[in-house]
Amino acid sequence: MNTKVRDSLFACMVVTILFTNIPKFMQINFLFGSFSRRLTVVFVCIGLLYTVYLAIKKKMEFHHFQTFKRFSIVYLLYILVSLMYGLYQYPYYDAVINGPVQQIEKLPALMDWLQAHNIQLSQSFVVGAWMIVRFIKNTILEYVFTFGAAYMVFNWYFKEWRKGVSLVVQSVLVSVLLILGYNCIELAYLGHMPWGEKVLSAINPYIHEIKNGGTWYPPLLWKNQMRSLFAEPSYYGIYATFALPFLWYAFIKKLKNPYIMGLIICLFTFGIFLTKARTATVLFLSELVLLTAYMLYTRHKEYIYKGGAILLLTVVGFIGSVGFINYVMPAKAPAKQASIESMTKSYVDNNVTSVASASGRSNRSRFAIMKASFNIGKDHPVLGVGKGLKNAYVTDYLTDEDKKINEIRNWVIEQRDMGILKSGYPALGEYVTRFAEQGIIGVLLFVVPAGMLLWGLFKRAKANKNDLIYITLCISTTGLLISAVGDNIDITYAYWLLLGLGFAICKGSDEHEQQNV
Repeated sequence: MNTKVRDSLFACMVVTILFTNIPKFMQINFLFGSFSRRLTVVFVCIGLLYTVYLAIKKKMEFHHFQTFKRFSIVYLLYILVSLMYGLYQYPYYDAVINGPVQQIEKLPALMDWLQAHNIQLSQSFVVGAWMIVRFIKNTILEYVFTFGAAYMVFNWYFKEWRKGVSLVVQSVLVSVLLILGYNCIELAYLGHMPWGEKVLSAINPYIHEIKNGGTWYPPLLWKNQMRSLFAEPSYYGIYATFALPFLWYAFIKKLKNPYIMGLIICLFTFGIFLTKARTATVLFLSELVLLTAYMLYTRHKEYIYKGGAILLLTVVGFIGSVGFINYVMPAKAPAKQASIESMTKSYVDNNVTSVASASGRSNRSRFAIMKASFNIGKDHPVLGVGKGLKNAYVTDYLTDEDKKINEIRNWVIEQRDMGILKSGYPALGEYVTRFAEQGIIGVLLFVVPAGMLLWGLFKRAKANKNDLIYITLCISTTGLLISAVGDNIDITYAYWLLLGLGFAICKGSDEHEQQNV
């Protein structure tokens, strides 16, 4: 294996995690399926093809292949059986067939081609066949780009996992610098400077698919919240869940100039608080608590000192953000100057304690969709309703009160007007979504590998207190898994790269085992 090619591809995968909703002209739907909006999957695909080439031409060694093969057979067999049963008893075929023709973009062209070649097939038959082929294809592709990609990373760095970790740290640093550069422009926009709005209006269509699929989301500009390079503010927090532990690691281990790293951490944290996203804030605070607890557990004076420095940087970032929110973001200056205490209380009430409130901001729609998904799974606990088939069921599982919520009402209208196959409800909550679509066994097939990884990393962290890489991976992975309670685990794709690298750490070896990254 050419290590330069391998490392370049892996670095590109990590850096491009940032771009979660690329423009339509860059998407390759037929090949990447549900991952077509993620730029990082382009490099994952190249990596997979390169690995296949090495396997055929260079007889590349695959580690723990029998274990992976057994898991793959069980997972795919179960998911495909669940899907076929779901398609067999799918009660919404009439709604699909009688829905808008444009919900299947290529259907009119396909029907014209069939007629031109004198092939007599009804539209209902073509739609049914297309659904079967599409969902089977997407199920297989999803496995390849998730567990398959993780296994690829596992083999790439099985004997050089410290090199893999080093690449993650360096790539995260590059990504965060890109974020901070963009944030400077967004700060100008949020501060009502016309040039900031002009620049963002010019560059955002090349970063996001604006108003995807004819909907409002994502908008060209996001008002009163920082979203940076991401489709929405909460995604900033989910990315930070992955990235911050590696920034903290680089700061504590002095991998870069500590003053520069401290400034980067402070500015990045400042941006997290400016998102005013409860997801971002709660995930960040959860990881900060885990880091602080482990620093105290090590009883290592330098680590405790550096942990305290990170807490101080967090406080500085927070104070700066609440000041910006209260004195720069408003179009008019406040009539009365608020104290730090009152601004802090207001921020905490709106963005931390409100996370548990069912009526807080977007919580009503989020909880309604998650409740509907759970009830779908409860009615289909063994096999679920089938991968990708949940959306049609959701409307029937929403209560009349749920349908009065503006956001949900818009989703219902979009699905009615654009068709079940074209528009649907967001996959809010990885675990309840899998429960609805794949049943309880599908949930277990997802969480068991994650549990094994976290247990392996925790044991190594406990046995090697001075080597912080184990707890760094553990905190980052834990944060991503927590984010999946209310969101989709695939939002940033980071989890699958960490899954592969994490198992390389737990199961593999390194020629420089005693050498720090």
